[in-house]
Amino acid sequence: MRGNRMKDHLSPREQRNPETAPGSKGRTLSRRLSPGTLMHMASKAKAIETLNGWERSFVFQMGQLGIWRRKLSEQQENTLEGILVKAFEGGIAEAPCQYVSCRNCEEMIMVAREFASQEQSELAREEPEPDISEEAPAEEDSAESDWEEGEGQIESPSVDEEDIDSNQSAKQDMLEARVRVLTSFRNNLEKRATKAQNSAGRKITYWIEENDLELRARKLKRRIIVTPVFVHEGVPYPLFYMYSNGRIDIRFHEMDHPFDNYSSRVELRNRLNEVAGFMIHPEHVRRKFTGRLEMLADRRDLDLFLKAFEWYMMEIVRRS
Repeated sequence: MRGNRMKDHLSPREQRNPETAPGSKGRTLSRRLSPGTLMHMASKAKAIETLNGWERSFVFQMGQLGIWRRKLSEQQENTLEGILVKAFEGGIAEAPCQYVSCRNCEEMIMVAREFASQEQSELAREEPEPDISEEAPAEEDSAESDWEEGEGQIESPSVDEEDIDSNQSAKQDMLEARVRVLTSFRNNLEKRATKAQNSAGRKITYWIEENDLELRARKLKRRIIVTPVFVHEGVPYPLFYMYSNGRIDIRFHEMDHPFDNYSSRVELRNRLNEVAGFMIHPEHVRRKFTGRLEMLADRRDLDLFLKAFEWYMMEIVRRS
């Protein structure tokens, strides 16, 4: 899915030759910003409306890949570079931040200044364009007058039709990838987890499909980690991290607005603590809570767990 959507972001000329993509010259921005700064930029871009939903999601995902120490492809770097240029030109570095002291914003400001200095140097090195004689336009007009109306013109589909085709293709790719990942996860869960863990884990995977959530997955040596992701207005919100060895993590400290502070997470903690066996202490709300899938083997407990995250998604929509 991501590959196709990323390719659709480039023009046909840029798809044929990625070196002509925006910012491909050296790819300076994408390699100077840390993964955490990229993820913070995605959130900040929403507040000042610098980037559209897809661009914010793409920047956030590239930050996630950086945290996981995944190497970006050349096309991913080129696309990311073009989006970063747009963000910096839109003033994202100097825009107000919700935090009083933010290292990510300080990093953005430093890189933005270097970027501006580099742009000025490149402009200074450019040769002036040669003067065009007055006769040249007349020659061009003469050449154009030889064409009859409509001759030699190719009708291209409208932007709306291209967007619809792109969205349909991306959606189909996402569904197929999700089926493959969840099937692999279920098989691994059956081999490595207990009967109770397997039962709860399978029901959660069906819930992921029923709610049409996006999915992130990571394969380690002997286990698979899947993360259902709720996407609202282009911003991804990971819900929890489920391991095929029966572990489940709720990473409170990584939650984005409106659950980016202690008080807003307390209600989610209270709802999750209704699950028998879940004992989420106040200090967990500032970091993460690790539980076991067997705690969700009972149908009532599983329902309480899933309803807590359904409430979490509805709050994101209501408070955004």
